[in-house]
Amino acid sequence: MNNKFKIRLHSGLGDVFRLLSEHTSIDLFYQTHGLVLYWVYDQYDLKDYINPEQYTDGETRPMCVIVHDIFSKVPFMKLVSQDEFNALEATELDNWYNRPRIETDPQPFKLQGMFPNEQQGFQIPLLAEEDLEINNLINLSEKTICVHVSGRDKIKNYSVDSHVKLFQMLLETYPDLTIFLIDRPGKIIDPRMLFDTRIVNLIDKVSRVQEINLIQRVDYLICPDSYSKYVRRWVNGKQTIMACHYSYLSDSSTLNEVFGHYKYKWRPGLIYNPAVTVLGAKYPPEGDPWSPIYSFKSDDYKIIENINEITPEEIFNTITY
Repeated sequence: MNNKFKIRLHSGLGDVFRLLSEHTSIDLFYQTHGLVLYWVYDQYDLKDYINPEQYTDGETRPMCVIVHDIFSKVPFMKLVSQDEFNALEATELDNWYNRPRIETDPQPFKLQGMFPNEQQGFQIPLLAEEDLEINNLINLSEKTICVHVSGRDKIKNYSVDSHVKLFQMLLETYPDLTIFLIDRPGKIIDPRMLFDTRIVNLIDKVSRVQEINLIQRVDYLICPDSYSKYVRRWVNGKQTIMACHYSYLSDSSTLNEVFGHYKYKWRPGLIYNPAVTVLGAKYPPEGDPWSPIYSFKSDDYKIIENINEITPEEIFNTITY
């Protein structure tokens, strides 16, 4: 059986994880057939990954380097140049560049549906000392929660005051709780949010791969509409997501493509999911709104403009252990 494929990644980290999530056979195919997955990122080439230490500012670190930081740890993912990628005879997997525009266009290959119990995602391994660090953090207390503080868009930045109020409620209710704060490298946390020793700021203190493993291992995740929601979905762990409206995408499309129905493994699987609460979004309570036989109205769907319309009490009320 052919075990070599190639894929084009692009856009933000959330888009990368969402695209890989659609190929639900990846992990089991690797375990049973020795998968090799060659990849490139958008229009960048190998020279763009040379000397990544030159990018000391997290705000300006190219996304191609961030992606490489993560997937260089995955044994079956092989970065190649654009020329090598184009010359490879390996089957190119479905991605947002090669999807058909009209019905007669050929359907790209999807690495999905090949195993009866396949799931989204795959392991991103840690070095032994990195793994020990994460285990030590998890063992700080009986209950742990990860809070992804903000997204790159301003509409995804939850206010300091709301964070403080939420943390106060959590720590009062769960005295044995540790709250881990994560965000993009270089993000400065307002000191008001660090009012208790049980709140641990991990920004620039752990690697991105350690952050991914932490997101998957804690008891709960709270996040804006960020890449972490997909990372958490790979283990189907409990989480609360604060959704917000995209100016370039309809609310119906956002719920279908960005969040996705839990019933379908190749969709993101974040709505109608008993492990996930999506706040700030209205959608029909039953059925599959994107089925051809489902008749819906545009006012069945609505997503708020800014996550600060969500109160700390609303978030707190979703959290269960």
